[in-house]
Amino acid sequence: MTQKLVILPIQTDRDNTPFENAHARTVAAAEANGFSIVEPDDGGATAIIVVRMLDSAIIDQTLAANPAVSWVQLPFAGVESFLPVARQYPEVSFTSAKGTFAPPVAEHALALTLALLRHLPERIRATSWGSSYGTTLNGAKVLIVGA
Repeated sequence: MTQKLVILPIQTDRDNTPFENAHARTVAAAEANGFSIVEPDDGGATAIIVVRMLDSAIIDQTLAANPAVSWVQLPFAGVESFLPVARQYPEVSFTSAKGTFAPPVAEHALALTLALLRHLPERIRATSWGSSYGTTLNGAKVLIVGA
């Protein structure tokens, strides 16, 4: 039996947005793995993939229309706004992108730390070089936790 997948938001809400490409990749991956793509009101969907932020009521409506759904994939780490819907459907597994953004966030935090050590915000606004100041890491012991 072919699994039926709903991709939210619906096509007309994705057209001409940065999420149009994400949708195309999601469709290709789903079809390559034996899923057929159906509309939210199909009634026979078994899974839902959300490709961008949307009102949790849309997921609620889609779940109500498709009682066989057993899995909902959310595209972000913060899922607090979807907890009320998840509690209404305890038989459905909700998964998120938790951990996906950890490496770039850690790299960005390190870059910002180094920028602040050298007082880059002040230096960007300055009209002359002025005296040399800031903290250097030259010769310092630095510990970076994580990888």
